[in-house]
Amino acid sequence: MSAGIDRTLVTDIARVVVAEVAPAELPTFRAVSEAYFADPARSLAGDRDRGPLQIGEAEVVVLVTPVALAVATEVTRYLFEEAIRPAVVKSGSAVRRLFGARGAADHPEERPVELTAEQWARVREIVVDVVSRCGGDADTAQIMADAVVGAGQRPKTPEPR
Repeated sequence: MSAGIDRTLVTDIARVVVAEVAPAELPTFRAVSEAYFADPARSLAGDRDRGPLQIGEAEVVVLVTPVALAVATEVTRYLFEEAIRPAVVKSGSAVRRLFGARGAADHPEERPVELTAEQWARVREIVVDVVSRCGGDADTAQIMADAVVGAGQRPKTPEPR
């Protein structure tokens, strides 16, 4: 994991993606996340020949969680370094609010983050690139990109305090 990227923020965003793309993985999300943060490369390697999205001998078991964590890491990096700049946002609360993730109400004084169409297009490109590097096919990449961009553009309901 890159220095300076908030692990909790990445986890919160990845959980939103997993809830939409692979809700059956939510019961194991915490354990898989811990394994990912302990060794991202190993977690993403999965089966040496087929990657984390295709593991198993007789059956293919799809593991979306490590890929969602890698996606969330890269999207978070882009948002903080390029799209919204560190000076604009002091915490991950505004980014959590953008994706409807837990903890969005932690800093209500922060203004909401709004991305341009070009920035959302770049987020989509990042997701497709990360999923492809992790061995996902074009359909899987599009599904995950739709989940990330969709979560970010969906109308938000206030988080209870």
